[in-house]
Order: sequence, then structure tokens, then C-alpha cells
Amino acid sequence: MEMNRRDAHETQAIQIEQVYDLLDALAPPPAELLSLLRHPSRLEPFEPPATGPNEAPKRWGLARALCDWTRADTSKAATRPDAAASEFDWVDFWVHGVATGLAAAAGVSASRAGELFLCGLLHDLGKAALARVMPKGYARVTRHGISAASISDSRKVFLHGIDNANHERRLLGVDHPQAGRRLAERWALSRVVTECIWLHHTPGEALPAACSPDGSVQIVQWADSAAVAMGYKVDDRLVDQGVEQFARYGDSTLTSEQLASWLEAVRDEAAALRQWLAGSDEEPARVDFRPAEATPSNAADDVREALEANRRMAARQAACLKAIHDFAGSIRRGCLLREVCGEAAKALGAWYGLNASVVYARREDRPWLEFAATGMQIERGVMDLSLMGGGLSTWPDEAAKSMDETDWQELHAGRMGMLVSRFRLHLGEGPLWHLPLCHGDEPIGGVLTCRADKPVNAASRDDRGTNGSTSRPLLALISMALVQARSESAIAAMRDDMAEVNRRLVAMREQVIRARAVDSLASLAAGAAHELNNPLAVISGRAQLLRGRAATPEDREALDQIVRQAHAASELVSSLLEFAEPPVARFLPIDLRAWLSKTVSTLLEARSIPAGTCSVSIASDTPAVFGDPDLLTRALGELIDNAWAAMEGESPRVTIKAFGDCAEECGVVQVADNGRGMTPDVQARAMDPFFSHGPAGRKRGLGLARVQRWIQSGDGSVRIRSVPGAGTIVELRLPSKRPASRG
Repeated sequence: MEMNRRDAHETQAIQIEQVYDLLDALAPPPAELLSLLRHPSRLEPFEPPATGPNEAPKRWGLARALCDWTRADTSKAATRPDAAASEFDWVDFWVHGVATGLAAAAGVSASRAGELFLCGLLHDLGKAALARVMPKGYARVTRHGISAASISDSRKVFLHGIDNANHERRLLGVDHPQAGRRLAERWALSRVVTECIWLHHTPGEALPAACSPDGSVQIVQWADSAAVAMGYKVDDRLVDQGVEQFARYGDSTLTSEQLASWLEAVRDEAAALRQWLAGSDEEPARVDFRPAEATPSNAADDVREALEANRRMAARQAACLKAIHDFAGSIRRGCLLREVCGEAAKALGAWYGLNASVVYARREDRPWLEFAATGMQIERGVMDLSLMGGGLSTWPDEAAKSMDETDWQELHAGRMGMLVSRFRLHLGEGPLWHLPLCHGDEPIGGVLTCRADKPVNAASRDDRGTNGSTSRPLLALISMALVQARSESAIAAMRDDMAEVNRRLVAMREQVIRARAVDSLASLAAGAAHELNNPLAVISGRAQLLRGRAATPEDREALDQIVRQAHAASELVSSLLEFAEPPVARFLPIDLRAWLSKTVSTLLEARSIPAGTCSVSIASDTPAVFGDPDLLTRALGELIDNAWAAMEGESPRVTIKAFGDCAEECGVVQVADNGRGMTPDVQARAMDPFFSHGPAGRKRGLGLARVQRWIQSGDGSVRIRSVPGAGTIVELRLPSKRPASRG
């Protein structure tokens, strides 16, 4: 069963890919029509509901052009015997789209009306696409929908009010919202239009979190219902729902009466448009939705101008392709973000003819701008926004976010002040121009330059940064390269951070293991010491008692030896107890400069160490520290003993220094010798209890272990550096500030 399920899943995946291949192969609308669909601002000023092509020429011309495009490959199919069974009513389809778009534009401002109209017009684009690439398959889908809705009086495969999505997924593998989204992304339609095409059947509570918050999807959902209801009667409940939607998401306040009147006018336009599109046997007059142009009187002039325009366009495109090729060839995988900025600055400098420019991009993982400046020389670097007053809140400003992504804007006083002040000297005096670099709707960086007039591509003097600009592909590629470099920089930084965290975890793990081992040994030593003390006391006492009764000198000497060994064992037990249960450390201020000179003299004299073999150096920046003076004295004595023992048989030299470490806020007492040193393995175990590097039988291996416990009890630390044959340096690092935990 599991194998059958897997085979079915693989078959469905193959079916989906085949449908997507057909959709990708579908020829897009003509360039002028596609440009209008991409840029709803060209529908402005938005025309209210009308009853004829002369009253709303752009909208009616758009509907006619779309209808002609969708019928382009189906004219021959109408002559087949099964034409009645597979006919798609394209007129009714696009009339419904126009009605939905007009309903959606009822309660929004003029700046949004064109985009909302396109959202409604194209919301069922996926149905048109599936019907074009799979006419028979989609006819079967709709027949199932009609049968499920118990409707038998329609010969058309397109019927409003029937949700075919489930049948589409079951019979074709893809539903029309998915197909429409695929087509919208391929045609580079706006984000809002793409979302309405994709999500117009998704309930409001199930919309993705990343969906545009302007409510366009919800408005189109209501408008679709209103357009379906126009075939019957628009009831008051639907009107009230529309008033509520526009009050929440629209830009103006509509009354129920105003909205009902608007919908009645939309119904009238839909009826007139349906009749106009259907026409009669004669070809109806076409409406030109393109911007008005002067009509030459001579046909030959028209041809020559068209050829010249095509030649100029081809030259611009060729120049853009070369710039894209050169830029792509200069980028390698793994480039730093500032390196990509440098290559982008070169490419844009050549494209726009800039003598000096700055390309910058914002890091995603840190409050930084990385930049590259070109001119007399190339400068690359990083700007920390958090240190420049305001941090990320100062970039980009709201005006920068609203810029056209292919349009240069002159920067006026006060705009992007920190960037301007940073690069003004590099760019020179004169008007500053800024070009934003965006990835989708997200501004990721920009270009700064200084020149008297607006930068224009040398190969296209009429390139004004319009939506059809030939600069767009190059700018899009540069933006994508910056996004990729930014992501790779974030990944690299994250990888470095993870490596540092792992290193610290390993070090902490070793410290924890060592601390647990020391605690275990300390507990064992404490127990052993307590158990040994009483037997040793008995042995020593009995031996001394027997010595008073001994008859011969040999017996007394033997008993004296027992007493001495018992005392030695007792001292070892005391050392074990001191290691296991160190005295409670006091936390007192210590003047290292005064304390060290006095203490070293006392320790050397007590050990009969010649003063000439030991030098003391105290730096002027040595701070006062906090700790227990008695424990610190004993620790220094242990270090001097170890140093002296390591130098036996050689020219002994012990150097004791005191200095401050500002980075760690501590004072340091350093003891160095020129003895035999330690190998890395020995150094790693030097502070383990009961480990000794000296000759067997001479050391107990508790010296450095006790030093570490004494110093750590005062919030200090011990560090060792050693080179075999060159000597050893041991540092006692003591806090120069009183920790909050110590009061």
C-alpha cells in the first residue's frame, strides 16, 4: 500500500510538472498589452462605469485585447465536431473580470483604483490559462462542476459561481489559483495582483502572514461575489458586506446607496461590453488603449520610424546584455558584499557614464552598510549604523522606500545625511543623485553620484527610468547579486559565530569535567584524610611510649623513625585536607605594588634563596586588586618553590612581575623561570591534583592544584605558558573591581 501511495504521489508530481511546462510555453500577450498589465498607473485617470467604448476607451480596449489574445489559438477549434463540448465563452469570461474589477475599485482612492481593477480583471487568469493549454481537459473539469452543481442547461465550459478548484486538482493536477500565480510571476505582474490571483479563494483567516496588509485580496473576494450576483439581483446583505470591506480596507467612505448605485452602473457596463465584444458578423471597431500618438500621413514614414525604433531598441538591449554579461563574469561565488558593491559600481559607472559613484548595501544580520566607492581610486568598507546616531531607523527613509527602482532622484538637503556626509568629499561638489536598488519590494541598497544633470544610459538618451526602461534587467541582476552576497555574508558570519560557540562549549565542557574530577578527588581526599588521622595518631603515640622503654640504641632509633614517618604522613593528610577543604577566602583590597616587594623578600629569605637569582618588576599601571592576602602569599610561595625546583642544576633565574590588564580588568602577578619547561601534555595536566612533573617520590602533586583552588576562591584565575627547554610562566590574575556578588 505504501508503494502504491508513493507511485501515485510521483505520478501526480509528474502531471503537475507537465502542466507547468505547458503554462510556461504559453505565449504571453503582446508587449504593449503586457506592459499595461504590469503597470496599472497607465490606466489613470480611472474611468467610471460606462456604456460604450468612447466613454472608457482604455478599459474597453483592454478587455477587447485580452479577449482577442485568449481566442487567438482557439479559432480553428471551433470548426471541430466537438466544438460545442469544448467551447470556452471568452466574452463572458472577460466581461465577468471587468465587472469584478469595477466592483473592487468602487471604494478606493484614485491611486489604488487602477491596481484593484487589474486585480479583479485578472483574478481568474488561471482558468483562462488552463483552458488555453488544455481545452479538452478543462471542458471535462467544468462538466464535472456543472454536474456537481446540478446545472444541465449550459453548453459553456465557463460558468461563474461554480468553484472548479477541486475538480481542477483532481483531473489536471493543478488548480486555477496555482496556474494563475505561475503565469503572474512569469509575466512579472505586481505583487498585489499576483496575490489576488493566487489567494482569491482563500478564507481571510487562512491568508499567509506575508500577504499584503492593504486588504486587496479581501476586496477582490467580495467583488467576485458581487459580479456573480449581478446576473441575478444584488441583495442588501451583499451591499452591506461591501460597505464594511471598503470601510476597513478602502480609502474612502461609501454609503449603501452609493455602492448599490455603483453596482447598478457596473451591471449596465457589463451588459453593454458583452454586446460590444460579441459584436455581429462585422468586425467591431477596435479601441486603442495605447498613449495617443501623432499619426503620420505617409505610410512609408510609419515603416521607417518603426524600423528605426526597433533598431534603437535592439541596440539598447544589446548594450544591456553586454553590461549584464560583463557584470556576471566579474562576480564569483563567495564574494564579500563590499566586493559585489565594487563590481556593481564599475558596471553602473560604465552604463550611466559616471565619473565617481558609491554603491552601498545593507547587511541583513548586522546594523552595517557595506559600500564601494569608485572614482580616482576604489575604496571598499563598512559603516556601522548603530554608531552613527539612530541606527537602522535612519535608513532607508520613507522617501527612499517609495522611489521607482529604476529612477534616479535628486537628493535635497537633509536626505540621507549620514551617507552624503560620508561620501561628499569623494563624489565632489554639485547636485547629488540617488538610485535605489530593490529586490521585489525590499530596498537593499542604492547608488550615489554627483553630476549636473540626471544620469542617463549612454546607449539610450531617452531612457528616463520608466517602467519599460532597458536598465531594469541590469539593475535587477545587480540587486540579485547583492542579495546573494548579503545572504552568503550572513551565513558566513553565522558559521563563524557557531564555531566560536562550539569552541567555548568545548572549553566549558572541559572545565566542567575538570571541576567535577577535582571535586570528586577532593571528596575522596577529605574522606581519606579523616580516616587516616586517628590511626596515625595512635601509631605516633605508641611509638613514643615504646621509645621510653627501649633498652638499646638501635630500638630507640627504629622507634624514632616510626615517629618521623608518622609525622610525615600526618603532614600529607593535612595537605589533603587543605586541598579538599580550603580555608574560606576573604575578599580584601590589596595594593599589589606595596605587597609584592615585601612578600617576595620574606618568601626568598624563608627559603634561603639567594636574592640575586630573583628579580622583581612592578609596572606603573599595576592596579589594586581584591583577594585574600594570606592565600595569595601562600600561592606565590608555591610558585617560587616550583620555579626553583624546576631549575636545579642550571643557572637559576626567577622573574616576578606585576602589571595590569585593562581588557580583563584585573591585576596580574607573573612568575617566570628558565627551567626545563613542560611539554603540552604535561602542561595540560599541570593543575590536576596528585600529578607531578618532578622526580618520583619527591612531589605530592598538590602544589598548583591548591594554588588554583585558592585563587579561584577569590574570583581569580591561573594561567600557564611553557616551552620545553625554555622555561615556564605562571600568571595569577586577580580582579581589580569588586564583583556585585561580593557586595
